[in-house]
Amino acid sequence: MNGRGAVEIVVAVVSLEAGFFTRPTPVPPVVAAIFSGIVIMAILTTIIVPLGMKLLLKAN
Repeated sequence: MNGRGAVEIVVAVVSLEAGFFTRPTPVPPVVAAIFSGIVIMAILTTIIVPLGMKLLLKAN
C-alpha cells in the first residue's frame, strides 16, 4: 500500500467529523462539493501517478 492520497482522506474525514462541511445550515452546494473533490483527488492521485511513472520510465 502506498501513502499517496492517505493524508487527503484523513484531513477530509477529520474535517467532516468536526462539522466543517455541515455548516452553515443549509449547506451551500459548493461546500458539499469540496468534500467530494478532496476524496476524488486522493483516489485519482493514487491511481494516476503509478501509471504515469510507469509510462515515463518505459519511455527512457
